[in-house]
Amino acid sequence: MSGVAEQTLRYLDSIRRVFPISMLLPLCLREYGVETYFRDLRDPDFRSRRIFAFHQPNTLNDWIVEEDTVRDRLKELPPLVKPG
Repeated sequence: MSGVAEQTLRYLDSIRRVFPISMLLPLCLREYGVETYFRDLRDPDFRSRRIFAFHQPNTLNDWIVEEDTVRDRLKELPPLVKPG
């Protein structure tokens, strides 16, 4: 699947050369056979995550208008186990 992920990035790069960056959405869905992957390109360490259903349009819209990515917000959660 890593080759397909790299191919997706090449597609995105070619789209960015044609359209202004302000017109592009930072969320990327990639479908390969029966598997679908999602990534948020705003995340500095973005990676594809397998999803089993498409996100609702309202959910995607909420994520786009958020200043932080979902992974950034998850990092702010308190630890589940107290240290020490």
